[in-house]
Amino acid sequence: MAVPLFFMVSGALLLGKEESIAAVFRKRVLRFGIILLAVSACYFARIWKMYDQSHLLRDFLVLVYSADIADHLWYLYSYLGLLFMLPLLRKMVKSMDTMDYLYFFLCHILLTGLLPMAEFYVGKGHLSLTGNFSVSLLKSSSIFFFVMGYFFERHLDSSAFSRKNILLGVLLSFIAVGITCYMTMFKAKLTGQTGVDIPMDYFSSLIAFPAFCVYGAVKRLFQSVKVSAKMRKIMTQIGSTTFGIYLLEGFLRSGTEFVYTSLEPVLTPLPAALLWIAAALAVGIVLVTILKKIPGIRYLV
Repeated sequence: MAVPLFFMVSGALLLGKEESIAAVFRKRVLRFGIILLAVSACYFARIWKMYDQSHLLRDFLVLVYSADIADHLWYLYSYLGLLFMLPLLRKMVKSMDTMDYLYFFLCHILLTGLLPMAEFYVGKGHLSLTGNFSVSLLKSSSIFFFVMGYFFERHLDSSAFSRKNILLGVLLSFIAVGITCYMTMFKAKLTGQTGVDIPMDYFSSLIAFPAFCVYGAVKRLFQSVKVSAKMRKIMTQIGSTTFGIYLLEGFLRSGTEFVYTSLEPVLTPLPAALLWIAAALAVGIVLVTILKKIPGIRYLV
């Protein structure tokens, strides 16, 4: 759910701005292109010995181009794609009304969630919609959540985040998760994939429901709860480290893995994994806070 929420927040913040195409590329595309190259270079430094020493630059550029250096960097490529489309998406969302957003929502849920599930349920893996039915804009999750973030911020007033609507969102989220679990187990039973090999095709099929619910609940919370200036400063400081923690995720995870390996025999895997995540997050907050004080590097994180 974290990625859809990131896209929603990004859309809420970026789609309402007025910038020329040149400004978008100068201020945003260039910056994230530099970040991608710099972070990729850091991860390549861990594996460079595996490659032909006489063609390291070539191999590095090939890996960057094909997004094969670090799995979690896929988000940067997706975000860069959104930045390339930002000038056009801005024009699109400003001409859309509430019914247009509802149409977008229903089409996305149908095409990426309900239809694929129905195809497998009925056809048992032998039924799929022809690729000639091309509706890439409606099926792109990154564009969908990016646009819906703008909708939540610019088209919905505080009454949309009423207690009744939030509870309805919780109910729909449970139903969505239930359908996802059922279809996952249905496919696992049919294909024989179990354990770590369990099919994950439907894990994010209906993720819009819990993502929208969480986004709305947080908006309602901060509309009704007065946050002190001190607490707001702390939250802003911690929040500002999020992107840097994401970039350094591979280093933070491997650097704190000892927490899991030492606790897993005592606490069992799940509690040990949660403490591992907490340790990596705590170290990340401290490390990124320090890095943000260094000229040049703070531009990247």
